[in-house]
Amino acid sequence: MFYNMPEIITTYLKQIILIWINTLKDLSTLLVSTDAESATVWNVMREISNSFSAIGATVLIICFLIGVIGSSGTLLDTRRPEHVVKLFFRFLLARFAITQAPNIMLTIFNWSKEIAGTAAKAGLTFTETMSIPEEVETACEGISYLQSILIITLCLIGMLVVIVLSIMIILTVYGRIFKIYIYTAISPIPLASFGSISTSRVGKSFLRSYIGICMEAVMMILVCIVFINIFNDQNGISFHIFSSGGEDAMSIIRDWLIKVIFYELLLFTMIKGTDRIVREMMGG
Repeated sequence: MFYNMPEIITTYLKQIILIWINTLKDLSTLLVSTDAESATVWNVMREISNSFSAIGATVLIICFLIGVIGSSGTLLDTRRPEHVVKLFFRFLLARFAITQAPNIMLTIFNWSKEIAGTAAKAGLTFTETMSIPEEVETACEGISYLQSILIITLCLIGMLVVIVLSIMIILTVYGRIFKIYIYTAISPIPLASFGSISTSRVGKSFLRSYIGICMEAVMMILVCIVFINIFNDQNGISFHIFSSGGEDAMSIIRDWLIKVIFYELLLFTMIKGTDRIVREMMGG
């Protein structure tokens, strides 16, 4: 008894596209949706950050003393009112940053999420655009039973590759979220370095790194938008190196599967490279 092989092949091909769509939806949810945030985790990070405030205050005093010694060339400098006011004003600002560290970090995070959400609303679509080309569906009807067995094998291999790459993409996004939580937890300590000019470079580097991690969400959304439009542009980029040059049904389906795997690998590479893009943009 022979099964309806063309229907089985079409189902597998649609399943591969569905995995893509679900991966992009999950990625979008993790990057821009409020539902993706764990209030419990944020509360724990806030408690840890508050517990580090005492350590941050100690570091602040040390940095402040370093600043006083380093900025006062002579003993007379410490008697100048404007010099003393400037030192204590910096101390108060650093102290405020320590006590409000979780709120500062969360504000930066929400700011970047709003930008990512705006970009997603402007150009990120899923089901409306990503689909199997008509020529591929037509080709599925014109293959023999033996050829269909080979195509199904290729579909299973392609599905496995797409699943593995999709998991790695989601893991990359989760890695970014973990970094944000960790930065928020320890934020009082590096922010204490703003207690003096000579040590403030530590705090500046910390904030620049944290802003870069938050801005990775925007870069990832833009990568997805570019990726979807390139994939759906039938008259766009063509990769002759992957094409067998055949016009038969077998070649059409095989070439399309190779193209799908290549684009998934391209998406994964660009998602992984968003941190480097942000560092280059921010001069890191």
